Amino acid sequence: MARQQQSRAVVRQRSEHSLPVRRLASWMPVPHPASRTSGVRGRIPWSEVVNMKTILLVDHNAEHLLEHSDLLSRAGYRIVTAQDGKSALFIIESGMLLDLIVTEYTMPDMESKQFLATVRKEAPAVPVIVVTCCDSVECYIHAVNMGVYEYLNKPLLPGELHRIINSASHARQTGNLPAGLA
Repeated sequence: MARQQQSRAVVRQRSEHSLPVRRLASWMPVPHPASRTSGVRGRIPWSEVVNMKTILLVDHNAEHLLEHSDLLSRAGYRIVTAQDGKSALFIIESGMLLDLIVTEYTMPDMESKQFLATVRKEAPAVPVIVVTCCDSVECYIHAVNMGVYEYLNKPLLPGELHRIINSASHARQTGNLPAGLA
């Protein structure tokens, strides 16, 4: 009897400091195994969950989406994904707190002008990084005029994407965003 009460107390104590993975939202990734608490399988320290930066990844190519999502979740970011503009706008308009948006320039369901204009209207302080195969000057100028933080051409090097995301995240945190993003 005493042993049961003791084990319940231990479980209660652990649950106060960590959150079971199964109770997390379906879009929240499990951080890299090295960042998990030792001895408690399947639990993430609450402090890590609260401090994770949330990035919305938008790309119609499922392979690129999975690759970038995996890379960034292993780097400690909470990743939300969308495969088209309408899904991404639904996430943005839902009021989810986003720290950064990484999006493909061309989308199958809407024009990038419409998407970027809505993002600027709904989430003006969130930095947007555009990743694209489109290397035209017109696309670049349009993206810059819409206030994107960075415009990158595919294929991306993993270190390059991670460096720019860190830079954008730091700029937002310190308030050093370009004039169009404040």
